[in-house]
Amino acid sequence: MRSLSPFVAVVLSSSLMALPVLAAGDKAPAAADAKPADAAGAKDAKDPKDATPTPAAGEKPPAAVDKLGEDSPTTTNSTNTTVSADGPTSSSDPKEVEGKTYYFVGARYRHTFLPKWILNLFVDGGPSVVSIPSAGIEAGFRKDGFDIIGAISYADYSMKEFPFKGKSEADTAYEAVKSNLKLINITADFLWGTDFSPKFAFQYGVTAGLGIVLGDLHRNQLKPASGSAPGDPNSYVHCNGPKDGGSGGYCDDSNDHYGEYSDSSWFNGGKKPNLYPVFGPMIAFRYKPAKQFVARLDGGFNLFTGFFFGIGLNYGI
Repeated sequence: MRSLSPFVAVVLSSSLMALPVLAAGDKAPAAADAKPADAAGAKDAKDPKDATPTPAAGEKPPAAVDKLGEDSPTTTNSTNTTVSADGPTSSSDPKEVEGKTYYFVGARYRHTFLPKWILNLFVDGGPSVVSIPSAGIEAGFRKDGFDIIGAISYADYSMKEFPFKGKSEADTAYEAVKSNLKLINITADFLWGTDFSPKFAFQYGVTAGLGIVLGDLHRNQLKPASGSAPGDPNSYVHCNGPKDGGSGGYCDDSNDHYGEYSDSSWFNGGKKPNLYPVFGPMIAFRYKPAKQFVARLDGGFNLFTGFFFGIGLNYGI
């Protein structure tokens, strides 16, 4: 009885911106031309509003008045340096402003691996180690330290032939499995974080999505080689057809997994999924040396494929 789909084994095996402008006070208007004194020697009178107080001996003149006051706007000087209340910062300063949304586009690479001992908790046989490369494009946005990063990636689940059977199945259920599977993954990473500085941050969150399954999964029943005793499935050979295994129960007629047999997809009544889930916890180290550039090292555990680690390189738009 072969109740466990080998696709599970293949996928299991494949298992984070003025200086205030000071203006001098109003200057007193130039004195008007003096008029001839009248017979009493009277002098011209000046409007008190236009007069500039004359300091008494020993007093200092009044200080210049800042017309703009404390709320002077930020300015940019001739060297393209932004001047703000926090001090000068270059136009490429990585510091992020609270409440502002930042957008990025870029590329990623991730590698999934699953040690055999974890695989064998669920099945017998399988490859010695699962190693699945994937690469793709990504785009996301970030606000107040929270990132959402969407991605489309291509993963190669191809594997050389290996023996496989369900954990509770008999030795006669061993089959040779060969994968030419590829997955197109559509995922989203949701990352919160703690900033150590404007450049460095530690992030944590989850990744989730779906994979579109492409390619073939070939299976062929196995039997012990001639003159060999059962027990070492790595030495088993292909059955040519039903009843090719003698009287030991190998090469039975419970299925037609012989020759070039390939599993059908769910849509065609078979056991090979058309879609496969992606979900699991992840962490990342985010490095933003400039406003326009972000690098991210990440890793985590996909509950359906295994451990993964990777890198993402993004450009700010």
